[in-house]
Amino acid sequence: MNSTSFKHGFTLIELMIAITLGMMIVMVATAGVRLAAQTMTKCNRMSLENSLVRAAVIQACDEVDFWTMLDHPSDTKMQSLRKTANDGGWQPFAPFSVSKILASETAPNFTRVEPERVLTWESSPMAWAAHDARTWCRANLVECAGTDLRYGDYSLFSFDRPQNNLPTYDPSRCRNWYANQVRHAFDGLGFYGALEYLPSSALLVYHGTSPASGGPSGISKGKMPKALLNGQGWLGLKFQAFSLGRFRMTDSSVIPMPNPAVNILPQNNGTKDPFRVSWRVGYAGKYVNDGAVEAVKFHQATAFGGALMELQPQSWPDVSVKVERLIRQSRAVAICIIDITDPVTGSTTTIPFSTRGTSFRGARQQRSTIGDGWATYDNVQGPSKPVIGESFDNERNITY
Repeated sequence: MNSTSFKHGFTLIELMIAITLGMMIVMVATAGVRLAAQTMTKCNRMSLENSLVRAAVIQACDEVDFWTMLDHPSDTKMQSLRKTANDGGWQPFAPFSVSKILASETAPNFTRVEPERVLTWESSPMAWAAHDARTWCRANLVECAGTDLRYGDYSLFSFDRPQNNLPTYDPSRCRNWYANQVRHAFDGLGFYGALEYLPSSALLVYHGTSPASGGPSGISKGKMPKALLNGQGWLGLKFQAFSLGRFRMTDSSVIPMPNPAVNILPQNNGTKDPFRVSWRVGYAGKYVNDGAVEAVKFHQATAFGGALMELQPQSWPDVSVKVERLIRQSRAVAICIIDITDPVTGSTTTIPFSTRGTSFRGARQQRSTIGDGWATYDNVQGPSKPVIGESFDNERNITY
């Protein structure tokens, strides 16, 4: 008799289908695991990047308040702005105690018989009271290099120092104080520092010799330094000729806090000193010959800062923090720039923002062991606290 039993198994087609389906399942599972891993890696990288950006924002805001990238009180390698500039003037963070231009006489005294003879810088607000006749500018505001002085020689009444060699000089009529304050602010602090320290309504003018640094060395017929006459030197446009105030000086020009490590100066600026020159940023065409600079070069020349961390894993993003400071249209601006570079793609993302913090005057006053200063500064030592009813000058540690 023949057997009627059958042997069961996969046919070749069934086997091929099963293998294909199995491979597809494995591939899908592998892709899912890989995608999950990449997602976790990306999330971790984004979390790390966000943490670094937060730290960079905090550091930038701290820098706006404390100015340690420009002048670090405890790191002598980061105190380059306490030296003299190229042409002899002092840089912005030079202490008043070592800046001979600003400390050429003993401490001022408001009770002295001749307060106009004060040669030192007086930063106390009491010294700049509007009712004080010393703050009244005695200058011919339309004077230019070619004037014939038909309206009088105003220089006879306002010199930055006594002019005993002039036959018409009269010490009883000469008013030195205002000219000294303006002169000392420019020579001792530079343009940016001068505009921070001088009152916003001050006229940037004085009669006397040429500035210690920067600009043409000529003197007009009215004994006005040509460097301070618009159209003759540093200050602004060339088609006008008159003395400037803070707003007019920064109307079409920018006054920055320059980085001496990147010495990029505008064309036709008449000086080798970056601290005593005005900038025209972003102008093109005919204004290029008037000292205009490209915005890229301007940012390079005014940015302070560097890497967020000195040492870090190679797989981490590179983050840098920079802060630029400038005065435009009479307003002090702090621009913070954060750059994040991806270590995988090499692409860089820039996050710029502006904020407000401590002024330049406040930054210098922070660097004092007297009063409320938090850092050591080599100014002259004085009383620990001001007496009620008196004015305390925290810059020079003097009680008035």
